Amino acid sequence: MITTGPILLAGLLLFVPAIADAQDSSPSFARPKRYFFSTAEASDYRPVLNADATVVIFERTFKDHPNVTKLYSASLIARTVQQFVDIASFRPDWCWHRVRGHPLTSGPVAFSNDDGIYRVNGDGSNLMKLRNTKGMVYPSWYPDCQYIAADVVENVQIPGEHLIAQVDAMSGVVVAAPLANQRQSRRH
Repeated sequence: MITTGPILLAGLLLFVPAIADAQDSSPSFARPKRYFFSTAEASDYRPVLNADATVVIFERTFKDHPNVTKLYSASLIARTVQQFVDIASFRPDWCWHRVRGHPLTSGPVAFSNDDGIYRVNGDGSNLMKLRNTKGMVYPSWYPDCQYIAADVVENVQIPGEHLIAQVDAMSGVVVAAPLANQRQSRRH
């Protein structure tokens, strides 16, 4: 028996080939399934889902502009795709509000670019650059949606580089660094 479709795992939409029994020797076994928002003109990657798995935000780089990557969103219900923010943007992370006894709800989205870390509502409104976050990348939400963990390449708030810091998600102020007993490296 062959089954096809997306597998949702920890907020990640994985594009997987068909899954088959061990006895299946079909040549189509390894052919990946393409979804409605795929396009031949662009490369789409690093998807994140909202809490109820109805919207996915992903990076899109058009092949005729390989140095420009922006975030796009796809409604998995309406089957529509639109640009999410109109600035260079990488590594989105969608915060899911977790309140004991209540269903998950979608919170803000964080992403980074060469200027630092940004936060924005899940519908693309209220784009806000977090002050003094230049040199911070790969934002990842804390479960309370109040703080972000970020990889610090180099930043004015922290001595050292290539460490992880806890950043206030409204002000951009570093709350703690380094995290996880990391050693700080000296700047040259």
